[in-house]
Amino acid sequence: WDNAVLAFHEKFESRLGDTFMNKYYLLDFLTPTLDRAMLAGNYTRATRDGLLATLYAIEIHQSTGQWPTDLSLAGVVDPWTGEQWRIAMVEAHPIIYSIGTDRKDDGGKFHSKAKEWCSSGTDIPDGDWVIWPNPE
Repeated sequence: WDNAVLAFHEKFESRLGDTFMNKYYLLDFLTPTLDRAMLAGNYTRATRDGLLATLYAIEIHQSTGQWPTDLSLAGVVDPWTGEQWRIAMVEAHPIIYSIGTDRKDDGGKFHSKAKEWCSSGTDIPDGDWVIWPNPE
């Protein structure tokens, strides 16, 4: 039985040759789709965590009258660093943000593409992913 399977496998591979369809065709075909699905899941999780950090800050403000100085007790992490989400006060108003793809804290300075994944060699936007208040 094993020899019959091996013979079929060798015959199948020899027929494929240099055609577009190789033994990894299905894997090659599905990988970009799976990557997009994983990236979408990561963005969804990051947005959820940002909203949880925002709700935590609002809850603290409503119960104490003061905005929190950090969001470590919110229990969520910045998707780009694995550290806590950040909060900055600008003109007595809080800005809750992730440092974004440049992985540099710009103090809550908004950039519309700061949450987008950038491969090496592309222009990485200078700015943060502001989750609240919604700057768009």
